[in-house]
Amino acid sequence: MIIKINDSELEISNNSEVYLGSKKTGQIFKNWGDLNETSKKKLCELQAQAQILVNQSREILIGADVA
Repeated sequence: MIIKINDSELEISNNSEVYLGSKKTGQIFKNWGDLNETSKKKLCELQAQAQILVNQSREILIGADVA
């Protein structure tokens, strides 16, 4: 999953690596296996929220084509 907004980027590769880059924080690389269970759970929740946003965006854009 890759999320890009303004000057930030988050990339989560399932059970592999996590990358966060922004002008404010610089670049942060983490291995999935090095994260604690709480962090893993929160990142999985973010992925689920991102999926919902993508689905909502799809519906908006499909609807925009019809209108």
